[in-house]
Amino acid sequence: GFVSGERADRLRALPQAEVARKMLLQLDAIFGSTSDPHPASEACTGSLVADWGKDPYAKGAYTLPSINGLGQRTALAAPVGSKLFFVGEATQEGVNPCIQAAMDT
Repeated sequence: GFVSGERADRLRALPQAEVARKMLLQLDAIFGSTSDPHPASEACTGSLVADWGKDPYAKGAYTLPSINGLGQRTALAAPVGSKLFFVGEATQEGVNPCIQAAMDT
């Protein structure tokens, strides 16, 4: 799941297992049916909780696609001289930005 703002602050105080359980319950509510009410909870074999708010560089920030932005993510990812200034989902052209792109980079 993706959580931001005050809700993220509340979840930050919980154990990671409880955060994962709450996210699975959301997926169960979306994809569950009367014959299979907890598909996500039953299928989950593990979880990873990433707190981007604690990351000293990201500090919880994220990007989103913008008009006329095609190709700009690649430019942002390019080193200047021998230094790399930007990484993460803001530099990922191949994946719609957010959590998956951040994890990939």
